[in-house]
Amino acid sequence: MRTRPEALGAFLLIGSGTMMAYVAAHPLVLAAGWWICCAPLLVGTWDEVGAHRSIKGQVIVACTAMTLLALLPMIAPATEAVHWALAALFVLAVALRHGLFPLHGWLIGAFEHGPLLRITLLFNGQLALLLVARSKTLLPLAIATPVLEVICVLACLASLIAGVRAFAERKPRRVIAYVLVSVSASVLAGLASGDIKAIAGAIAPWLAQRVASTGMWRCCARWRPAPPSRLTPRSPRPGRPLRD
Repeated sequence: MRTRPEALGAFLLIGSGTMMAYVAAHPLVLAAGWWICCAPLLVGTWDEVGAHRSIKGQVIVACTAMTLLALLPMIAPATEAVHWALAALFVLAVALRHGLFPLHGWLIGAFEHGPLLRITLLFNGQLALLLVARSKTLLPLAIATPVLEVICVLACLASLIAGVRAFAERKPRRVIAYVLVSVSASVLAGLASGDIKAIAGAIAPWLAQRVASTGMWRCCARWRPAPPSRLTPRSPRPGRPLRD
């Protein structure tokens, strides 16, 4: 199977941006990793132009929130208002990047209309989990715990809603998206809870989700709908009855 140059470039950007974010020692480098790995979603054109425009807007908002989260402590004094602004930016960045309800629309649309393998690789980077793991270094200690509690509640609700929503879907791509959002949201809830048992219990579903997402992508890539000619009966010729 031949890989197109633009697809290969997208894979390299997603991989390099994810690795940069994971090894970043400074918040600005972490923000740069977010922009690099999300770059394949911001360039090119999709079949659904309106959906792509909406997805690009929400991705830009998420990356901008991450950038402001890294810049604000460097340019503003440590006041209570700045602390709560950091908390709001942190929750917004995690919710948008991870696809937490009700900010999950861009991720579902990306799975439905975008290149499936690239979206799966981008989602499996789990940069929102990385952000939660580094919350103690990005947020003041006084508000880090309340913010993580809010994210834990949002993640539990997102896992429940996305899991139920997956049963009502008929399109394979949307089913994959909702299943991945549900499983990964439960992992995010376990990590944000701060409990050792919950964190240990979140690791196994995380690894299983990464393996299962690749398998579901392969199944969806091989699945092709039957041609319309095979689904509709042939019209009878004039003067001849249609046989059973």
